[in-house]
Amino acid sequence: MVPRASIQKRFKEFAAWAATTTDPKRTALSLPRHVAFFVKLAALPERNDGGWRSDDLLGHFGTQGLRTHLLAARWLSEVLGVEIGAKKKIQASEARRFEEQLSELPEQPLPRQALMAFHQFLSKRVAQGDISVRTARLSFRPALDLASLAGDQLPAQDDVTHYLMKAPGQRAALFAFATFLRETLGVNLAVPKSSARTIFHRRRRQLEVQIRQMLFEEDRSTDFDQRWRPVALMYFHWISLKQAQRLLAEGKLSTAYGGVELEHGAERYWIPDPSPMYRGSR
Repeated sequence: MVPRASIQKRFKEFAAWAATTTDPKRTALSLPRHVAFFVKLAALPERNDGGWRSDDLLGHFGTQGLRTHLLAARWLSEVLGVEIGAKKKIQASEARRFEEQLSELPEQPLPRQALMAFHQFLSKRVAQGDISVRTARLSFRPALDLASLAGDQLPAQDDVTHYLMKAPGQRAALFAFATFLRETLGVNLAVPKSSARTIFHRRRRQLEVQIRQMLFEEDRSTDFDQRWRPVALMYFHWISLKQAQRLLAEGKLSTAYGGVELEHGAERYWIPDPSPMYRGSR
């Protein structure tokens, strides 16, 4: 921390410079705001030559913070020679946004720990110069979104398919997280090379075949309803198998016209009755 006497001296130098550079009356009215800047500046150590490092300033105040104190930032640049260029501002902004992503971590222990480990892994690669902080941020975004689909478990292949259907542009960015999960936690996720839309429609066709086969089962076993309901949820409500299983485990079933209704929180899911009267012709 800069000694109190030293920061006071710096503030007096700034005030004298500002009085000759800008409108004196306006400077006088804005002094309380500038005092706040120098109070915060006191927490940063000065270099041996009596200045501050631009990286430290960006990390301490952030891009937005320096924007709020443009006159003080101008003084640092013009008088003390602390250059805070556009490139460094962008890098600082990216770093802040990357760290802010940690506030979106889920509460569930398993995905939370996996995401924290992935964030640390990306941070290490940034520190080593392997990737930019922007690349790290863009790689962490799909990891967060994919984890939100998986609930309290680690993502499964079905989650990947459904995520890419919603966000096909994230396919390349998702490779880093999939590779990390495979190499560190043994979770074998494949990020398909073909488009998510193609994969999704292929899965829809598979479900259609499965539904037709079930509708025409002559001797239905006692577990027919348990097999039918998740398949019907997947097909009619466009959800993954994991989501269907979770809804059935946590939700409440009640009789509804032409089938049953599954209640889960504020959501309602209708499941048609697969009885013979609803069969189509072969």
